[in-house]
Amino acid sequence: MFQFDIVTLFPAMFDAVNAITGKYEPYLGTVAAPFGASPEAAAIVAAHDVLKFYFPASAATLDAQRDQSLAAVPDGQSKWDGIAVGAAAATAMIDARANDGATPPETYLPDSTDP
Repeated sequence: MFQFDIVTLFPAMFDAVNAITGKYEPYLGTVAAPFGASPEAAAIVAAHDVLKFYFPASAATLDAQRDQSLAAVPDGQSKWDGIAVGAAAATAMIDARANDGATPPETYLPDSTDP
């Protein structure tokens, strides 16, 4: 069952990073970021949270990959602020896309995954 829409992932990451850098016009424009927040941590968490929402069965793998990626970001307030910004961007994008009709109900699912 494939219900993931790539249109949710990249805009969430973009809005998370852009809320911090302010280089471009935001996609949704609903995320605020404290000065000095880590754009790397924001992008990691935004991607993680969107993917985990659409693929909950892969939660353990996604959590491990998030933790591994975040380990490369120096600990401190910047990292924690970036994590919060990424989570906010993912939630905002998921909420915005909830009933947009981009993912119609599935009417057929094959009995097997064999090609």
